[in-house]
Amino acid sequence: MKKSYKNHTESSYLAKWLNNELTDMQLKEHISEADFKAYEKIKKGMEFFEAPDFDAEKIQFQLKNNMSQKKVKKVHFQRNVFIVTAAAIALLFSLYLYTSNLTSNFKTTYGEKKTFVLLDGSEVELNAKSTLHYKNKNWNSKRKVTLEGEAFFKVNKGSTFQVETENGTVTVLGTKFNINSQSNFFSVQCYEGKVMVIQEKDTTYLTKGDAFQSNNNVIEKWNFSENNPSWQNGETSFKSTPLRVVISSLEKQFGVEITYKNIDVNQLYTGSFSNSNVEMALKSVFIPMQINYLIKNKKVFLSKK
Repeated sequence: MKKSYKNHTESSYLAKWLNNELTDMQLKEHISEADFKAYEKIKKGMEFFEAPDFDAEKIQFQLKNNMSQKKVKKVHFQRNVFIVTAAAIALLFSLYLYTSNLTSNFKTTYGEKKTFVLLDGSEVELNAKSTLHYKNKNWNSKRKVTLEGEAFFKVNKGSTFQVETENGTVTVLGTKFNINSQSNFFSVQCYEGKVMVIQEKDTTYLTKGDAFQSNNNVIEKWNFSENNPSWQNGETSFKSTPLRVVISSLEKQFGVEITYKNIDVNQLYTGSFSNSNVEMALKSVFIPMQINYLIKNKKVFLSKK
């Protein structure tokens, strides 16, 4: 078989595969495994870019019309199909290279929860007013995300998965866990599998039902039996959490501004509030702590009783 004819044959199969007219197994019958992996990377670029539909039959029909009008020989048609296919491959490969160097960014606003699917199929649910971002390049071999705020992770098995925060790093292989990272406050709860928490020079391992919390570098550990974080079910819970963190959570959930004077925001709070009603939430937090609150528009003013 001549090389030019072989290239044309492979390009025709590739065109049909890109147009979903051939399955992966059918394409593998006509190309090498190495070529198939290369073509997979090209096709993957289409997931991140809305390119025009690649319709091989339409292209061939248009070329045939042009050929009949100009009375071009069949060999020219075959050459044109090869050129069009090669151009499409070059375009998709360029898109793949472009998108692989992009950074994916996810965020939520006040009172909002969103679930995102990462490139490997892992899931991340962000709590209110949180952000997460990661680089697409070399994702399968280096799964690393950066988190600001709170998120629940369902990580598929694979290479090491890292979550970086300003307070510390959590490393896993495949598991379910929750992270809450705010100013000088860091909380990690493991719901499945095993996670490694690194904070400065200290390393802590957590398995299912283990919780880790660092408040101004004072570490506390405990066990729990819940299957998922309470905020996923419309309620935010705390255990020995500084009031400043609770206030921040109230602001994120309800989009309010809370101001205070002569209030010890480092005193610890254990309890919960509903995410559906701001006044009930304020009562749940501040009445037990003997703190007065006053609501004016979108502002809440705290004072001692």
